[in-house]
Amino acid sequence: DAMLAIKEGVEILTTTPRGEDWVYEKVWCLAEAGEKGYWAARWVSTDNPVMSKAYVESKRATMSTEMFKQEYEADFVTFQGAIYGSTMVEPCVIDDTTKAGYEQLQELIPEWPLVNPTRTALVGLDPGSDHPFAGCLAVVTEQAIIVIGEYLEREKPAMVHAAHLKALVGSLQPRWGVDRSQPQTIIELAQHGIFAQAVEAGPGSVVAGIERVKSWMIVRRIKFVKSRTKQLVSQLKSYRWKETERRDGSTGIQEPYKRKDDLCDALSYM
Repeated sequence: DAMLAIKEGVEILTTTPRGEDWVYEKVWCLAEAGEKGYWAARWVSTDNPVMSKAYVESKRATMSTEMFKQEYEADFVTFQGAIYGSTMVEPCVIDDTTKAGYEQLQELIPEWPLVNPTRTALVGLDPGSDHPFAGCLAVVTEQAIIVIGEYLEREKPAMVHAAHLKALVGSLQPRWGVDRSQPQTIIELAQHGIFAQAVEAGPGSVVAGIERVKSWMIVRRIKFVKSRTKQLVSQLKSYRWKETERRDGSTGIQEPYKRKDDLCDALSYM
């Protein structure tokens, strides 16, 4: 405080960027992108020369993988209340920017980076006016559903969304699934050649959709192409349950925290 008074400076105290909140978006991401005026660094305990390797390994042996990553590897793990979490999502991500990942992708889709237009394709849509309009594109293979594209825009008319979505799917002829609670958007998309099947949005359907996605993740039957689904993967990792505990100790209806969940919902509809 004395130094602030002498220098007439400003002190800004924030929290960790781990929760992918405003600190992550407004500070960390800008620093990583090299934005002028921002700087960030990351140090990990496992590289600390004065920390005993035996001590670190003893902690690794007694902690969960996610807890160890958070405490000793400076990873942005968000497992408290997480719906999927990093440990469930990461094994389903194919890093197509590496030789091994690219070869893995070609084993699933031999013609990659092209996609045969005769392949079964799916698109899930989560329309929005007061929140982003989201879409996820996937192709179906014998081994897994491969998510190969995403769309996330806000405050655009249906005509513009339709044009972008058509560009996203290219020559593919997908089946479209959309939130049933958006009848007007369904009508408007149909006027632009996108005929979407309304997906049930009744009580329990959100949780049911989450459980379906979770089941596919657990058995590794859904994959995400890293370079084409960055926002989706980020949202899946930070997707969490809302705190529903009441004063009397009981819990309310289980539902997700409604923030940065648009692509997650689109994936469920898909």
